[in-house]
Amino acid sequence: MIALLLETRSNPSFEDRINEVKEVALFCKDKEDLPTEALAVSYLYIAYIEHGKFDGIDDLFKLIEAKYFDHLLPANQLRFNLYHSQLLLSQGRLDEGIETAQNTLAICEAHQLPKNNVYGLLSTIYMALGKFDEALKTDRQNLNDMLKNQPEEKRGLGQAYYSISRDYTNLEELDSANYYGVLSLGYWGHPVSYIQLGDIKTKLAEYDSARYYLSRAQEVILSSPKWENQKTTLYLYLSKLEILEENWEEGLLYSEQALTSSIQDNDVSVTYKAYEYIIRSHLQDKAYYLDSLLAKDRILRDRSVEAQTIEMDTKYKASEKEKKIMQLSNDVQQREIEALTFRNYLLYTGIAVLALIILVYLLFRIRKSKTEKEISHLKKQALQLQMNPHFFFNSLNSIHNFIGNNEPEEAQKYLVNFSRLMRLTLENSQENLIHIGKEVEFLKNFLILEKLRNKNFDFEIKVEEELLDYKIPGFLIQPLIENSLLHGFSTIDYEGFVQLKIEKEQDTIVVTVIDNGVGRKKSIERKQEKGEHTSFGIELLKKRIYIYSKKSNGILIEDGIAVQGNSGTKITFQLPLFS
Repeated sequence: MIALLLETRSNPSFEDRINEVKEVALFCKDKEDLPTEALAVSYLYIAYIEHGKFDGIDDLFKLIEAKYFDHLLPANQLRFNLYHSQLLLSQGRLDEGIETAQNTLAICEAHQLPKNNVYGLLSTIYMALGKFDEALKTDRQNLNDMLKNQPEEKRGLGQAYYSISRDYTNLEELDSANYYGVLSLGYWGHPVSYIQLGDIKTKLAEYDSARYYLSRAQEVILSSPKWENQKTTLYLYLSKLEILEENWEEGLLYSEQALTSSIQDNDVSVTYKAYEYIIRSHLQDKAYYLDSLLAKDRILRDRSVEAQTIEMDTKYKASEKEKKIMQLSNDVQQREIEALTFRNYLLYTGIAVLALIILVYLLFRIRKSKTEKEISHLKKQALQLQMNPHFFFNSLNSIHNFIGNNEPEEAQKYLVNFSRLMRLTLENSQENLIHIGKEVEFLKNFLILEKLRNKNFDFEIKVEEELLDYKIPGFLIQPLIENSLLHGFSTIDYEGFVQLKIEKEQDTIVVTVIDNGVGRKKSIERKQEKGEHTSFGIELLKKRIYIYSKKSNGILIEDGIAVQGNSGTKITFQLPLFS
């Protein structure tokens, strides 16, 4: 049975692997083989984590903890706890992760099991908490333990030296970081060791050495597909090095590669950094504008974090006070429960009602799951449409032109608005519904940037103040406004005008975008002449509106503001009120 369980781990199909493990567990249960049944159930838990399936996994963990954990061999307890700690880390449950890792160290100590993986996980959790001293202390314990018990394990020693080098880098003790980084390379030829040492040399301004180590990392990564996931970090550090040496074209090339990889990996922090390096490459020696802006942004973010910390502390104290009050009232509640026991005859009716509720809930969950998948897919398409590369590079060219024309105030104004736009785009991409006030701020920044660049139109935004705290799906309105600017105003010889109105009608929100451009008929004729199809943004908008409101009448398109024989365009759609 154990050999069969080990074979299931090589099955790439999640469903097949789960079914095979369940069959083994049921067989062992029938045979009353509790130790092997416990092992099978622990493998079931591990399979869910390895395949990223987390629905119901907390209940499975509680079952294992209550019934099976004590029947696992110590080595299998170690494996189970390591996977569980990684899950806690990925979910941000860091205090629970530390407790589990420390309990696992006790298991290793009692049964003389290797501790290096547990130390590594514990160090990662401390880093996530910003406790770099604790991370260093943990990694030093790991190194001492390995030198004592596993001195021949070269790969493990290399990883231990790498972790200590990383800790010293986080503590900004670069000489110590460099020392342990070199030691790591002597035992472990992993590309992250070369990348980290290259970054340390960059920070020490030893650029030739930095280039050597980053080039070696690139050679190792290109030698095998298994290192593919290290490319994003490598490109980011190469971009940083080229920019510091004022090799602007190379810096731009590497930062664009880092941007592409980070978007594919959905790594928001690296995406933001890649955008910063792209802007630096374009601004070149005028990048002090960006430094000033980022310094102000850090101050604002620090203030925001401080405010959130105070708010969380207040909520925690209130919660503790509430717990004490609830504890004092436990006796009273117990007496009330005892007084209500005569109502037991309602039990059977309650069971029937509960069964009906569960059935309705399951049907609702199935429908909701399908809807959420559609929303996620359409939202991703909307984000890709919103952050199209043409707009991005047109913006960078505008900044470059302002600087070239000796207009520093215009350049700084454009850069401030552009930074806000990028930040709002990344923030809004994390939520399905965003406040109307935040969406209006995003659209205003977008229009200001376009007006600074084109100067051939004006705009107006009218929103009822009471609606600012309501929510709407993100990335709905911008494609309509962009259609007006790109298609409605592209051939007119007078000043364009576009207006956005958001109003409340009974229990719905009405959004209207109106312009004085060429109008629907001429726009369609021009697209037909060029062989273009219906706007992808409009089609995507229709699908998203339908997902959020099955009762919606869709999109109404009609004539807008007529000027000089052009009919203009007016687009209207409705959404339910989301509070």
